[in-house]
Amino acid sequence: MRNKGWAPDGTVIEFRTGDFVWTHSHVNHNNAFWIFSKGRLAVQGGSYGLDKCFHGGTGSHYFTQSISTNTMLVFRPGEFTHAGGSRAGDLVGPNMITNAGGQRMRWYCGQTCFTFDEYLRRKVEESNVEAGLFETGDILAFETSEDSGYSYVSGDATMAYNNPTYAYWQREGKSGKIRRNQPKIDLFTRSMVYLPGIDNLVVFDRVNALDPSWRKAWLCHFQGKPEILGGKALSAEVPGHIEDFGGGIVAATWGDGVLQPPDPGDPGRLFIQTLLPRKHVIRRIGGDGYEAWVNGKNRTGDDKKILDKVDAGRWRIEVSPVEPRKSDVFLHLLHIGDTRTSRMPAAEVIESSDGKMAGLSTGGWVVLFGKTGPVGGEVAYRAPGGRAENLVVDLQKGATYKVTGAEGGTRKMIASAEGTLRFLTAGPVSVGISLVP
Repeated sequence: MRNKGWAPDGTVIEFRTGDFVWTHSHVNHNNAFWIFSKGRLAVQGGSYGLDKCFHGGTGSHYFTQSISTNTMLVFRPGEFTHAGGSRAGDLVGPNMITNAGGQRMRWYCGQTCFTFDEYLRRKVEESNVEAGLFETGDILAFETSEDSGYSYVSGDATMAYNNPTYAYWQREGKSGKIRRNQPKIDLFTRSMVYLPGIDNLVVFDRVNALDPSWRKAWLCHFQGKPEILGGKALSAEVPGHIEDFGGGIVAATWGDGVLQPPDPGDPGRLFIQTLLPRKHVIRRIGGDGYEAWVNGKNRTGDDKKILDKVDAGRWRIEVSPVEPRKSDVFLHLLHIGDTRTSRMPAAEVIESSDGKMAGLSTGGWVVLFGKTGPVGGEVAYRAPGGRAENLVVDLQKGATYKVTGAEGGTRKMIASAEGTLRFLTAGPVSVGISLVP
């Protein structure tokens, strides 16, 4: 998703989800996003494994794990994953390490190319050599408006985690004993709406854990140290490196690296506001000696200077709900600016009267998502004051709706092939959206 094509000062947002094919370099990075705007803003942590650091270092313990990227973690006690040739002392079993909340392993090493028929078989059948079901995610929707006013994408990465349909297992070294994981989630979808005119990215996540006590964490990585503006300092496990804040707005500026911004004197700046869950904790982790911190260690491998050779993230935030629940929705507004941008734009949560939809109002836009997925029946909500573009997603694809409260009066509208409706309001006004039989 872009706002200025290939212009050097343009914003580029990448979103990734899909099935495993044969590489292990991004094996656990489904429903992840990355942002470039006048510099690298939301980035990838760790490195694949230059020099000697893949086995036992940042490659196996960090880079190929979900904790290194901008996705979602759910921490289930006892969960494990494969770690290649990791050293003794790091393991919960031969060649196994604690899974730090991330996605399940599909295959513990790279694969040579195989036929398309074999790929299709592995999508529905686990490998006949070891565990490894390759079905890991699907793009549910992707749409860009004709006037480039918005882009919308949605992905389902439920199968990328240990889930009731399939959970990763592994043999323990020479003993041949089977060790099995247990399911931990039955839903993780991520929907994103990019509004290029105001350089805002809205990220909406649905996560169902099978036990409310398992902590969920929304991840974002940065090269430079992010500020927590207005957040209340709660605790510091390691002062300056691992710290918790009650709420606040995250602000991060491009922070040095091999790939310089188009103008090093005017790099990009990213603001992040968590709107849902309303009660949340922001954990900030990183800095010298903590760049690839996972499972109680900094996983920079044999050559700590490796991170100076690549544009890897050195800091991350983890946003977690305060109140434990099986099901949570996460709503984030990301504002993309530069060094002249001093603050986050105003935003407020908008919810439908029946609680089935949630979203936000910001910068002359209202964006709404289904809280549990596609929404049937009537939708009613209150649009804010002023003239606003309304974008409602998760409706029935191609269905006809009657829309009341829109500018110009009641009208019939047809949802797009991806289940969206877009219309103007001149609020404050009550909006109603109902299916036409």
